[in-house]
Amino acid sequence: MNTTTLNKSELQYSINTRNKRDSALTDNWLKNRGITQQHLKDSETLLLQAQKAAAELVNVHAALIKRQKLEWLQDFARRCKNSKQRQRITNKECYAVLNMQKTVHRALFKQQRHAQ
Repeated sequence: MNTTTLNKSELQYSINTRNKRDSALTDNWLKNRGITQQHLKDSETLLLQAQKAAAELVNVHAALIKRQKLEWLQDFARRCKNSKQRQRITNKECYAVLNMQKTVHRALFKQQRHAQ
C-alpha cells in the first residue's frame, strides 16, 4: 500500500513537471509572436492574428516593406501591447495588417518560384 502511494506521488510529480515545462514552452512561443497570456485572455481572435502577423512582418520581413508601412506596423504592435490602446484597434486595422502579410507572402512566393 505504501508503494502505491509513492507511485501516485511520483506520477503526480511527473505530471506537474510536464505541465510546467509545456506552459513555459507555450509562453515562450506566444512571446516570440508578440502575444502575452493576458492578451490571449482579453483579445478577440482577429486581433491576435493581426498582432502575430505584425510581429512577423516587423521582425522577419522588414526589408520587404516600405519605411512608412513598417513604422505603421511598429506602431500597431506597440498599441497591441497596451490594454487601453488595444481596445481602440478596429477590425479595419487588423484586416490591413493581414492584407499586408498576404502581400508579402505572395512576393516571397514569386521570388522563390523565379529562383528555381
